[in-house]
Amino acid sequence: MAIKTTKIDGLLIIEREVRGDERGFFLETHRMNELTEALGRKPEFVQQNHSRSAKNVLRGIHTAKWEKLVYCVRGEIFCAFVDTRADSQTFGAVEEIMIGEKNRVKIFIPIGVGNSMCVISEYADYLYDVTDYYTPDGETATQWNDPVLGINWPVAEPTLSQRDLDAKGFVEQFGEIKK
Repeated sequence: MAIKTTKIDGLLIIEREVRGDERGFFLETHRMNELTEALGRKPEFVQQNHSRSAKNVLRGIHTAKWEKLVYCVRGEIFCAFVDTRADSQTFGAVEEIMIGEKNRVKIFIPIGVGNSMCVISEYADYLYDVTDYYTPDGETATQWNDPVLGINWPVAEPTLSQRDLDAKGFVEQFGEIKK
């Protein structure tokens, strides 16, 4: 039962105890009081989305104008997060994590951190709460295989949307990463 920080400022991994027996399991995926304490404020989630994707589907690096709280209900997914905030001390940092039935964690994603996932099971169900309502102009897409980012994707030829195929590179959109 912990909220862990990552190498990206504000990106949090929420781990809670899974209680299981021969009938199945029970898990509190998060407690708002713990998230509020970790953030120093209470986020207000206004919309929940459910995405189902098949094996090898890669939903590209999308950076939104809202915070997200993501959870893989069924299946296994590889997630990659990228800090696109030019004023952040971790600008350009990448965090990779497997989530799903084998690692039941929830991820809090701050505004300006790109979020992507690739399904490695036959399919996966992915739920995410957001702090603002979806609008088509509310997100940017970054090239999924940009060598500047060096993400270790588990699939060489993923199934991508046209939007993700047409996405621009990191430096073109956000600027040079200063190391």
